[in-house]
Amino acid sequence: MKELNINIIDAAVGLVQSIEDMPSDKEKGKVILDTFMRIKKTDNEVRNRLELFAFRSSQCYLKL
Repeated sequence: MKELNINIIDAAVGLVQSIEDMPSDKEKGKVILDTFMRIKKTDNEVRNRLELFAFRSSQCYLKL
């Protein structure tokens, strides 16, 4: 995945925030929604790599 530049882990690490210690469901929901909205933006690296995943993965298998 790194070779094909479709690794989402590196890009997602900065976006994901732990909700484990948050006291209320409302706070947890806000963090989850905010994260989703950031990923959904067209300039987000995670979103862009996910969109390229199927295309680039299939090219890799064709080379085999």
